[in-house]
Amino acid sequence: SASRAERRPSTTLARMGARLALEASAARLVGRLSRAAGRGGGTTLPGKLVWKLDPAAVDALAARLPQGVALVSATNGKTTTTAMASSILAPTRTLAWNNSGANLASGIASTLLNADGADLGLLEVDEFVLPEVMRRTHPRVVCLGNLFRDQLDRYGELEHIAERWRTAVAGLDRESTLVANADDPL
Repeated sequence: SASRAERRPSTTLARMGARLALEASAARLVGRLSRAAGRGGGTTLPGKLVWKLDPAAVDALAARLPQGVALVSATNGKTTTTAMASSILAPTRTLAWNNSGANLASGIASTLLNADGADLGLLEVDEFVLPEVMRRTHPRVVCLGNLFRDQLDRYGELEHIAERWRTAVAGLDRESTLVANADDPL
């Protein structure tokens, strides 16, 4: 049986296309500079840059993961859920996991930028940006937890988020698996 490294397709920048390779290199450099300057951990700034340069870059970066992407979203519990999933999956897969907690679009883009050699994306996703991340990453699995009145100043009414989720779920690929919190009334 071939080792995981032998089975994994090459994910070098050269195979991503010239434009994406340049964007990814620039974004990674910005992350390194941010860390070197003591201006942060470089977990969101590279993603902000690549997202602004080319939002479709996230699609291409996610597509290079041979086992696809699994998304976890909720108001509460998404960090714990992804940590548990990581402990289950990590022994048999190389994960692109945003364990830094950077769960907005920029943090997810940064995670995917640094996913060279990863088999599977395991991404904690903020509940408001979930529809856009689903559209961009074409997840194999989406795990939806609770929705709770949180950050109403930022997102507005809870029903608005629930409706955004319903619309996004309706657009999932037929092959995708949806895991939903049946105890949540929304």
